[in-house]
Amino acid sequence: MTIACSAPGVHDIPESAYHADPCPAPSLSHSILKTLLDRSPRHAWHAHPRLNPRPPERNASSGMDHGSILHKLILGKGAEIVPVTTKYAAKHKRAGEVVTDWKTDAAQEERAAIRKSGRLPILPCDLPVVQRCAEIAMAQMREHPDLAPFFGAGRSETVIAWQEEGFWFRAMIDRLTDSGQPYDLKFTDLSAAPWSWERRLQREYATQDAFYRRGLKALGRPSPPLIFLPIEMDEPNCVSSLCVDASLQFWADQEIERGIAVWKDCLASGNWPAYPLTTYHASATGWMLTQQEERASAQPHKGKPKPSPSALAFAKGEWE
Repeated sequence: MTIACSAPGVHDIPESAYHADPCPAPSLSHSILKTLLDRSPRHAWHAHPRLNPRPPERNASSGMDHGSILHKLILGKGAEIVPVTTKYAAKHKRAGEVVTDWKTDAAQEERAAIRKSGRLPILPCDLPVVQRCAEIAMAQMREHPDLAPFFGAGRSETVIAWQEEGFWFRAMIDRLTDSGQPYDLKFTDLSAAPWSWERRLQREYATQDAFYRRGLKALGRPSPPLIFLPIEMDEPNCVSSLCVDASLQFWADQEIERGIAVWKDCLASGNWPAYPLTTYHASATGWMLTQQEERASAQPHKGKPKPSPSALAFAKGEWE
């Protein structure tokens, strides 16, 4: 198993090594690029494991652990899953039984020790629930006519590393088929409905698609749109499938270009500025002014509120 990206290409690297940045020089990942775009170059420098001598620790939560475990169960690759063995103390009403929460100091210490060893802790009572989520999600994915390639020949948690004008870039793709189709799993406590996730793609993940396509193209590989698979962690564990269309790809490509230009300039100069040194003036939005004008007109609303067209369509059985 390769543990360092000594040359551009497709690599098999553990997640911990990937997040530590295994490239010969500090490399740009999508998460760092997104931090740079959404916050500032100084935030990106602070979060980078190779630039900041004391980078922030990645604080995991139980939800994050469950997401990583679902990755392991669906992709078949990742850290070892370890159920905790801590038992309740004698004074507890369930004395001698394995804990069912993280409230005790002993349980928290065991969880911390498991994480430190690079493994994934979970409560024994939660493991069947997570396993069932993975099984239900995979069953739905197998029924989806567009997702058959996901289960074909390919590689999971695949790392790609490439160079542009001497600068290094890296990405970890959840699933990359031998035919070149990339997939990304997104686990959520909220809805996985595609009409909800469309906005998530617009605000958060369109640049991820652009960044991955850019890397695959730089390596001379097929670069189709990244297929996102939101999966609900709560029953009934529904799954949807989305990708970025041409118009959003164009917008995201421009954002990537803008972020990379700033990254290259900061890396070359060693200057990582924070927010602009100017006072920001907040303005009222159009809808705020319109609402104010309506209130000033003192014209009460006439009639009863009407349901939306989508609600009427749903009631009539015309919902698609």
